[in-house]
This record gives sequence, C-alpha cells and structure tokens, in this order.
Amino acid sequence: MASARLASCVRETDTLARLGGDEFTIILQDLGDTKYVELVAKEVLRQLASPFLVFDHTVRISGSIGIALSPQDSKKAEALIVNADQAMYQAKHAGRNGFSFFSPLSPKAEVVPSIHPDGNRRLDRH
Repeated sequence: MASARLASCVRETDTLARLGGDEFTIILQDLGDTKYVELVAKEVLRQLASPFLVFDHTVRISGSIGIALSPQDSKKAEALIVNADQAMYQAKHAGRNGFSFFSPLSPKAEVVPSIHPDGNRRLDRH
C-alpha cells in the first residue's frame, strides 16, 4: 500500500526501492533544480499522512525523510545512503513527519555497513 503511494510521487525515470521493513529509498535522476526534491519530499509526506485502511481499521503513519544530493554530498552511492540516513535521523530528531537535507555540520552517529541474516546489506547506527 505505502509503496504504491510512494510510486505515485515520482517520475517513471526515477527509482523507488524498499530497503527494509519501513525503509524506502527514492533516487531522483537528472534534476535541473533541487526544488523538485523538496516538492517530492512534501508529496511523499502528504501521501503517507493519508489514512490507510488495513483489515477494516484505519491506520495513520508518518514519515521522516533524509535527503543527500550528488555530487554535492558525495558521488559514491554508499556514502550518499549513509548521508541520507544521517539526514533522516535529523528529521526524526526535529519532530518526525518531515524531511532534512544532509549537512556535513550535523552531529554524526557512527554508521557501519553490515550483512543481515537474509543476505542483504544494512547500515547499522552505533
């Protein structure tokens, strides 16, 4: 359900992937203006705020979005994921249901790549 709503927020040329239980990544390509990133983030939050109907129960969720830009924040995919993860925690710290752009001046938590038992790579915060 959530993935369909997220897919409605991006262009066909963009990438939407589920990283884990409640974590998704969206890769926006060929941006002429970073204002588009902010518009997409706001639309994602709006879509997630709309109630879900699950087994005849209304469920409400919110989202926290971390944004990292290439090449400003890094040109390497793994570093962009780490930076976006750090920005997401900044958004959560600011009160959830919001978004934050990566800032190298933000306090950093140590983020360590690991392999989950299902074989997928994870970024664990320490």
